[in-house]
Amino acid sequence: IAAALAEAKKPRKKRKAGSKRKSKGKITKGNDKEKSQISAEDGYWAEDPSSVDDEATSQPRQHKKKKKKRQRVAKKEKWRSIEVEEIDEISQLGLKRHENLLSPEDLAAVRKICVDLHSKATTDSEK
Repeated sequence: IAAALAEAKKPRKKRKAGSKRKSKGKITKGNDKEKSQISAEDGYWAEDPSSVDDEATSQPRQHKKKKKKRQRVAKKEKWRSIEVEEIDEISQLGLKRHENLLSPEDLAAVRKICVDLHSKATTDSEK
């Protein structure tokens, strides 16, 4: 009796987030109890080979596609597609501006690049 009490008091092993609990002793393959039974003397799943159809076992399960992650990646890719040279150009002009050396032509160039980038980003998001 003491051993049983000690076993019951043991804290339950924490499971990883997102993992489903293992069902102990429950038959998970549908409600057909004859299809898969636990053999008591061996203690493992005994499957009647005649009742298991080949098609069900040969085809892997189709998982639902994870859509949200793909959208997020696409959003990142859109910004990666903007050429590095353009960004370099902007940062150079930005540095000039901080030193109050930005000429009207440079300012126009910055505005043009920004408009180009904005239009590129909006057309990408519409696709």
